[in-house]
Amino acid sequence: MGDQVPGPLCSSDLGADWIDGGTTCLSRSKAPVSAGTGEPLATPRLERMPGEKEMFAEDIKTIARSPFGLTKNGKEIVSLLQELQKSDKIVYGETHGDPPPRGEWDGTSITVNKDFYANGCKTTVELVHEASHAAWRRHHRLGTGKPESTEAGAENEYYSVKNQLAIYKWLRDVKHCPSDAELERRLEQEESGTLKSAIEGRETTDRERQGQ
Repeated sequence: MGDQVPGPLCSSDLGADWIDGGTTCLSRSKAPVSAGTGEPLATPRLERMPGEKEMFAEDIKTIARSPFGLTKNGKEIVSLLQELQKSDKIVYGETHGDPPPRGEWDGTSITVNKDFYANGCKTTVELVHEASHAAWRRHHRLGTGKPESTEAGAENEYYSVKNQLAIYKWLRDVKHCPSDAELERRLEQEESGTLKSAIEGRETTDRERQGQ
């Protein structure tokens, strides 16, 4: 699935203005490591919520049947989600941040924020967003120990948000899903031509803050 880097590679903030709050944590968080070996500690296996695997299966079918799912990008996303689902690597659970993000891709699995449990509308757009990061990494591999550049990080996030908005608009307009205030802000930025520059600016600011 591309180079596997420990720690959350993507997160989309809940609640606060997503651009100001930041979603581009592509090379930020690190998994806990053993003090003795320096190797990543095993992530505890999450207890599955009732029926969640079946819910994810239906959400993936929804993506596959959508206009986005019939595009080249969409078909790749659906195939990747089917692989992850088969390997039991899509779960609802705790996400890491303040506020907790909507979803995370950690290099091996997708976690959708547990607050979205049983909400197909919100879950579906997050599956597309996080799987887009996984697909991006397949096509833009990192060398061993090499961090993702600021420019590549912004492109990665922009690609994922564009796919997310494509499925969101269809869910809202055709499947009558409720409007999502956060995604509406993203749409407004995209329509005004400021989305990409906002992502680039946030990526630079976050890396400067963390001394990268």
